[in-house]
Amino acid sequence: MAERGRGVGRRLFYWVCKAALRAIFRTVLPTRVLGREKLPRTGGVLIVANHQSYLDPPLVGAWLPRTCHFVAREGLFESRWLAPVIRGLNAIPVKEGGEPDAAAVRRTVELLQQGRAVILFPEGTRTHAGEVGAFKRGVALIIRRAGAPVLPAAIDGAFRAWPRGRRAPRPFTRLGVAYGEPIPAEDLLRDGPDAALDRLREEVVRLQRTLRATTGAG
Repeated sequence: MAERGRGVGRRLFYWVCKAALRAIFRTVLPTRVLGREKLPRTGGVLIVANHQSYLDPPLVGAWLPRTCHFVAREGLFESRWLAPVIRGLNAIPVKEGGEPDAAAVRRTVELLQQGRAVILFPEGTRTHAGEVGAFKRGVALIIRRAGAPVLPAAIDGAFRAWPRGRRAPRPFTRLGVAYGEPIPAEDLLRDGPDAALDRLREEVVRLQRTLRATTGAG
């Protein structure tokens, strides 16, 4: 009974936070959202997006009509005030470094196989100059093991709002997030992992260009 109560409380916390984040984005950081209806309503799905700032996880997840998990660097779980929040928002800790984090890969695959939606930033770190960097090979490993479709997403404006070195985001910066069409895992991996990563990155860049043309974010 106690475990069930904690589960209900956690779900309530998640959806209250999501509603609060939407309100913040609408008023303080006006956001244009494109294509959120493309997210599959059921089944495992891996959402991959470029990484511009600390705003990115809530920016990608707040507008989607499903509970999402997201991958966050392990150091964030050491913060006394931040750790309980990101755990409540279903964060998965990942070690920083060149090699894929086996525990994070395993947990992400488990969630996808359980039919969950997981948000991942395949560059592995925030951009230094606003560009979309190379995608890490661990992403292809997750796709191969989980067999779940991949939904590309693009963020724009978040780098200008909160670049590296700035302590807080600039209010009233225009943001944008766009979601593409889900791509079946077998389709992505047909020509090998490197081609899969290149295709995903190209799709994210294309979506970002669409955002800049339609929203003025950047």
